[in-house]
Amino acid sequence: MEEGRLNIKEKYLLAEFAFSFILLCAAVFLFGEALGVLRNYFILALAGGLYFSWVQRDKKSPALYAAINIAFLAVFIWVFYEVFNSSLFYKDVILLFVKAGFILSALLSLGAVSGFLVYVEVLSLALVMCSPIFINKYNPQHYLLLAFCFFSWAALLKLRFERPFALVSARTSGRNYPRIFDLALLLLIALFAWAFFYAIPLRGIRDKGFFIHETGVYGVPEAPSEQKYYALQEKLQDGILEAIPDLKSKGEILGDLSSLIKESADVMEIKRARDGLVDKLRRPGPGLEKGKDDNLLLLLDQYLDQKIKRNLKISKEKVIESLKGNPFSIRDRFAALTRLNKMQYDDSVEKVGSWGRELKIIIAKSSVSPGAKREIKGALAQFEKWKYYQLYCRQLDALKQTAGSLDKDSREKSEELISALENIYSPLDLNTAGGKIKILRYSGGREMDAVANQADNVLDAASRMVAAAGNMAKEDRGEPGQRQKPVETGGGGDNGEYKRLSSVEILPEYCRIALGGTKELLAMGIYEDGSHQDVTAEALWSSSDGDILSVAQGVVSAAGIGKGRVYAEINGVKSRAAMVVVEEPQLVAVNIFPPGLSIPVNGSAALKAEGVFSNGGHKDITSSVDWKVEDERLIRVSRGKIYGLRIGSTSVYAEYAALRSSGVEVKVTMTLFWAAVLLFKLVLASAVLLGIVFAVFYALTEERKKKIKSWMALDQRRFIVEVYRNTHGVLGVFGPRPEKTIPPLSYATAVEERYSLTNNVYTSLTHLFEEAKYSNHAISDDDASEALVVYNSFIRMVLGRYGKGRIFLGRCLLLLLKKPLYI
Repeated sequence: MEEGRLNIKEKYLLAEFAFSFILLCAAVFLFGEALGVLRNYFILALAGGLYFSWVQRDKKSPALYAAINIAFLAVFIWVFYEVFNSSLFYKDVILLFVKAGFILSALLSLGAVSGFLVYVEVLSLALVMCSPIFINKYNPQHYLLLAFCFFSWAALLKLRFERPFALVSARTSGRNYPRIFDLALLLLIALFAWAFFYAIPLRGIRDKGFFIHETGVYGVPEAPSEQKYYALQEKLQDGILEAIPDLKSKGEILGDLSSLIKESADVMEIKRARDGLVDKLRRPGPGLEKGKDDNLLLLLDQYLDQKIKRNLKISKEKVIESLKGNPFSIRDRFAALTRLNKMQYDDSVEKVGSWGRELKIIIAKSSVSPGAKREIKGALAQFEKWKYYQLYCRQLDALKQTAGSLDKDSREKSEELISALENIYSPLDLNTAGGKIKILRYSGGREMDAVANQADNVLDAASRMVAAAGNMAKEDRGEPGQRQKPVETGGGGDNGEYKRLSSVEILPEYCRIALGGTKELLAMGIYEDGSHQDVTAEALWSSSDGDILSVAQGVVSAAGIGKGRVYAEINGVKSRAAMVVVEEPQLVAVNIFPPGLSIPVNGSAALKAEGVFSNGGHKDITSSVDWKVEDERLIRVSRGKIYGLRIGSTSVYAEYAALRSSGVEVKVTMTLFWAAVLLFKLVLASAVLLGIVFAVFYALTEERKKKIKSWMALDQRRFIVEVYRNTHGVLGVFGPRPEKTIPPLSYATAVEERYSLTNNVYTSLTHLFEEAKYSNHAISDDDASEALVVYNSFIRMVLGRYGKGRIFLGRCLLLLLKKPLYI
């Protein structure tokens, strides 16, 4: 072989490198924005690693092998550390593992020639399988990249399948096993990847957080884009500045606009600025024409939504940084992060408040310093303030939509209430809005109940928003984590003096709860200087009728049907009564039994749905609920009866009266009988498929055989040449393989020595071939007949050296090559 030329093995290896690199590049680009600028570094690292491995292909370096394994271990340690310190969102955690997968691919590419290349290819398959998590809708470029992936895999499999036959002789066939193992490993990984996504589809995974299993909207909402936020801000400024020449109160508009767009942590300031802009844009008289103001108001709401999301994200990151910067245990950190995630993405005021209390308890019970606890609670209070403002805005929008769908009279009745809810800035405004809700409930009729119920939700969110803003105001004065002392002269002022407490207000002032239920009330202290503060924990709570209501720490519990009054008192300052109406028991939860279930494929089992009421009562509602299944391919549910369709695991829910149960995991398992039936079907299907394939190739081989025989009468010279060439095909399977560099007679001698042939039968066939191929002598029918007899005799002698199993495999391979064994 000439120096500098690649041998056949190196050519195959180079082709495998190229296809592996193409596949990994396609996997990198499939993720696009998910990897950002990192994808360029990954490609450079992969190219560099493969080039280094190619240069080192003839060298053995134990040090490199050890270094790669150490780096491999370091990457795993880094991954687990990052997971423990992440937000624990499913998508974030998967992205972390994807990045680790590319890092591992780059590391393993350094030792590709040393046997690591197959693991690089396996990693690339897992990375490609993860791409649907980050791609909602495929575009033509994505399909092109996927086509590259499939092409590369097909090429790799072809290389790995042919190399055992093309590169290794029959004498050293034992060396084929590592290559065959590589092929089996690749196919096994592909099978497991397909089975994983078949059994656990992405839409069935709850993505509020990695360790969260709550019902709700699937999919993690995207974090607000900074680019989108500032683009909306610029459009809003341009739109309002363009409209200013036509508007009155230009100075006021510019002031409100400046207050809205500045980076302020004061929720109430942002709310006042937004409401002020809306009021001025909608004022009658010379101003914006109809349609133009609607566009500006829509743009204003979009900008406000992005601003709230952005501030939520920033305040949440501060909480996470505080958690990371303090010595919390892994368990406490997980518990705190999961509750923080739930608070961010839930739309229930009650649940957000409940999870916030649980988070504060976790912080209080932790072993970190008091100063650190105050820091975390301060960051959490900022987060809560923006979260309650977000809920207030969303529920107010929902109320407006409900009111807009009513008839004219009902819509007019609700407009005054909506106006009161929009103008909530203080506890007094809360009580005013609460009174209007009460009036609407009693004077509006049953058709207004939905509006009143939604208004209660808006008022609840507004109450917590106002309370949070009041608490933050004191923290902004330099006293984080402390409450004003509820003594006769009030709490500490800005100069260390006490301010007198003038009154106590209960929020909401009117509410309804079901028998056996609870409701959280807030006590707001109003001081002489107009400031206010949440004093729920310090107040002494009482009720007018202990048989109907009991109250402690602001939480009212309903013990009997009727009406009752609740009071809050601090050092002689007593609030006005808050009216609480206790109604008939209501359905508060739906439970499913048993909590977990395992059924065989084609088997069945029964679930029971039970309704839990506010008075503690239970009722079987199995036949009344709507059954929901995450993956309908695996099971089917009818009136609580479950039928197993395919192997896998999924969750079942029951819905009734707008309530949804927690999920029950149902596993569809394999039974011995089902496995036997499936195995029989697979074997039968495989046999039929193989039968069809081999029937086709048998027909093609027979056609080839007939064509060769036809030349015996038409062209004896060609017949002898084709018969001889056919022996090469047979010997290529049974061995030894013919080489172009070996003369025919030398090869004939090697073959006869291999099979211990003493009658020179293959040498005779070779002489006939050379005479037919290279001489000008006439070839007769007798020469063709002799060649046919010699050929068939030679084949019988060769096959006599092998067992039946080896002959069968050889025949199968010859059929695939379309080479007849006997002619």
